Amino acid sequence: MNYDPVLVATWVAAVNNHAALVRNNAPEIEQRNAHNIVKTLLVRLLMTVGVTFDDAMRAAGLQEHEIADLGD
Repeated sequence: MNYDPVLVATWVAAVNNHAALVRNNAPEIEQRNAHNIVKTLLVRLLMTVGVTFDDAMRAAGLQEHEIADLGD
């Protein structure tokens, strides 16, 4: 099973960022955006190990309108 270690590290950093925003009571929109980034990265990560897009979306609990623009 192949995965991209950089993507894993990016996802972990995004999870930690989201946790910090929640812990520090950041504005709701910032928390929601960070949460969507975490879920979007999780979809990408799952797809790198062979999970289909639809299954990855379902596993991450991500809706089409929540997909974060990661700038790539």
